[in-house]
Amino acid sequence: LISGVVTNDTPQGDPTSGLTVTLSIFDDFNLITEISTTTSVTGLYRFDKLDTDPSWLYVANLSFKDVPYSTGVITLTQQQPAQIGPISVYEPTTDASSVAVERAHWFFEFDQSQLLVAELYIWSNNSDRVYVGAPSAATTSTVRSVLPFDLPTGYQNLTFDDGDLGRRYQPTATGAVDTLPLPPGQGVRQTLLRYVMPFSSLTLDIKHPVAVALRSLNVLVADVGAKVTSPDL
Repeated sequence: LISGVVTNDTPQGDPTSGLTVTLSIFDDFNLITEISTTTSVTGLYRFDKLDTDPSWLYVANLSFKDVPYSTGVITLTQQQPAQIGPISVYEPTTDASSVAVERAHWFFEFDQSQLLVAELYIWSNNSDRVYVGAPSAATTSTVRSVLPFDLPTGYQNLTFDDGDLGRRYQPTATGAVDTLPLPPGQGVRQTLLRYVMPFSSLTLDIKHPVAVALRSLNVLVADVGAKVTSPDL
């Protein structure tokens, strides 16, 4: 048995009755099947007669106003054949004024004729609504631009640790955007991206644009004798 209540955590938000909740069932991370139910007038959902083999994994998911939500991975055993999976949803907003980068960390390491760069961003949404972004002419598709990442001219081999470029992350003329809506909370998301900057001289001048104001920035450079200067540090 897996059950839970879908709650709208935005004050005066719409009710969560009549929502379709889908239970994805995995066997050793391979999707086996999906079953669905509908939430009650109180937002309750329930799935009965589920396998208690601990190798089976369950995830309950739904869409509320075009924003996806889900539980974490749920397992059942003969000793614990019932689990509760509450799901919080929020009213959407396109107002970016509540979105902030609490902390950013830039890491620079040298590898022959390449500068290896890793950037870690810690995001907050200081509202009671999920930020869904807005359609942007900067993207190469019709998806929404939620969290933008502007990068220095000449970067190569951009990757994200938690998603693929061209799917959740969409390329732009200046870098990329994250298309996943940002729920409320402090430090609610961490984004780690990596890329390389080729260089052929003893001096590398990096002009790094910033799409969202950084409340705190730490720059760490590998101690190999390099000298770093910046009017902003």
